[in-house]
Amino acid sequence: MAKLSDLPQELLLEIISLLRSNEPAKKRMLEASLSKNHNALARALHRERYSVISLSSTCKALHEKLKAEKYRFVSIHGHNGAQKLLSLLRLMRARPEIGSQIRRLNLQLAPLARGVTMLSYDQLRSMKAWADTIGVVVDDAVLTSLLSYEIHGDVNDPKDREFSIEQHNLDGACLRILYGILCHYLQDVREISLSTSPDLFSAFPNQLIFQRPMWPRNSSSRHLLPGLRSLAFETSKGGWQDGFELAKMAEVVGGVPEVYLRGCSLYTTKPAYSNNSLHSLVLQDTDISCDFLKSCKSLSRFIYLRTGNVSDSRSLPSPRRIKKALKSSRHSLKTLCFSCGPKPRNQGASRCFDSFKKFPCLENLWIDTWSCRLAGGDDDQIDSISDSEMELYYDAGTWPMSNLTGEGRKAASANRLIKSLPPSLRRLHISGPVTANRIYGSMTRLSTQCSGGTMRGFKELAVDGLLDSGTATSELRSAFREAGVKICKVDKDIVMW
Repeated sequence: MAKLSDLPQELLLEIISLLRSNEPAKKRMLEASLSKNHNALARALHRERYSVISLSSTCKALHEKLKAEKYRFVSIHGHNGAQKLLSLLRLMRARPEIGSQIRRLNLQLAPLARGVTMLSYDQLRSMKAWADTIGVVVDDAVLTSLLSYEIHGDVNDPKDREFSIEQHNLDGACLRILYGILCHYLQDVREISLSTSPDLFSAFPNQLIFQRPMWPRNSSSRHLLPGLRSLAFETSKGGWQDGFELAKMAEVVGGVPEVYLRGCSLYTTKPAYSNNSLHSLVLQDTDISCDFLKSCKSLSRFIYLRTGNVSDSRSLPSPRRIKKALKSSRHSLKTLCFSCGPKPRNQGASRCFDSFKKFPCLENLWIDTWSCRLAGGDDDQIDSISDSEMELYYDAGTWPMSNLTGEGRKAASANRLIKSLPPSLRRLHISGPVTANRIYGSMTRLSTQCSGGTMRGFKELAVDGLLDSGTATSELRSAFREAGVKICKVDKDIVMW
């Protein structure tokens, strides 16, 4: 039997690929947020890293063959993350090739206790000369503040309490310096995920923006992190963030295709940079200003999920407002996912999705029944109103009472959204409870459109519960099957959208 050390390099790399997960950061963070296990993400990342390092440490021969693979994926998490990041930077200083080997980076930096800073004065002072050589500025004011913390000691003393007010700003300044040095070495990184507090969250994009005029000095490239393809951020506590920090950051790093956010709120300020670099925006439990969404004119994918409890209904954007804001990207948007579950207050007909006819490129659509009025208890009156009337009522913020009864309601049983799907659509998934008499007419209408109407390119349909049982659905199954449409379960894996 051949020894591991005798295996060819290609086979060893194949073994490593089986030990290392290729799941993107957005999927990891989403699943960890839904897990009941404490620190689920950190534990999973630790196991993955440990397996690769253990294999490479089996013998000297494997160590040489796999030394680059040990740093393809780097994760810093747990207690005292800033000190671990500092250790990584010192290792990169001694072995600069490590920076070019890193493809995926995960940082989990928790805020420290009151009165404790991320770096000591001596640590930061020793980095100053090094930072200056690579274009990262270590302000003397930061050094002075760190020294003051060490001299004054107990910040609980009323005489010294003035220093504790600046602690978060000081931690952010220290973190920006570490980020700046880190970005100097990460020219080939493909994915970065960051978990931290709202106060420290902004340090990363701010540092990238700050460095742009001076970095890289000896390169014709105008972008930092030119190989970056995915940015994922989550905050430990809710907090408002400037939405245009993302826009500026996306442009600075060279048009990163995807940004994932969880747990924060995006407000808008006057944009200093174009927002056209954002092509994929995935938001989980994140409040968003529709003004920010309107500024995104090149989105090809927009995913908005609510997976936690939301007590303030005012923080929930209505589906209609989301659709209206997305009109800026209507000629590029191919994927739209919107799943918020039951709302704390009645969504109302005038607040739900109505039509996507003005989105000519839309191919993939996942919505819940509450956002399109297919859940039990919705009012059907909207289906009898014309497009022009609907816009007038929506802009005025009022809605007329319908007098449709009996045969009138029966004739209008097909949901408005289903009746007006764009011809470009290929996948439609609807999650949440549905009422059979409410959805049946819509599905019948859709099957007709697929077989001989405007939806001949439609290939996949999933509706929770509707097509699983019941004699009434056998005709629908047959109709869709004859039209070449696959019937499946709702896919809630965001990687598949």
